[in-house]
Amino acid sequence: MLSVAIWDIEPQAIQKQINLLLENSHIAYVVIQTSTGQQFVGGDVEKIFNAERIVRSIPAPAEQNGHVGVLELVIDKSVLRQEMIRSGLMVLIEVSVLGIFILMTVSTILRRDLE
Repeated sequence: MLSVAIWDIEPQAIQKQINLLLENSHIAYVVIQTSTGQQFVGGDVEKIFNAERIVRSIPAPAEQNGHVGVLELVIDKSVLRQEMIRSGLMVLIEVSVLGIFILMTVSTILRRDLE
């Protein structure tokens, strides 16, 4: 859809696509540079420094050859770090609960057999 919006020169549609990309919490900033020289941006400017950037070419729609622009995404590593910590804690809690359950089951079986 982004390719078609650029091809048809629809700034509102391009901005809507940028806003949809920014709904993902991992993406901090988006830059779209069209082949005609227009630039569309969105996101938090403060997070673009010392961040990981992903640059992709936007292909022309349908049967056209070439590309209509370049998409640059700036990834917010702090959100990724928080997600990794949260996931690690969830795994730790789940393993602990499983370990406690197994320990209780084994102790119940041993107590029953020893009595």
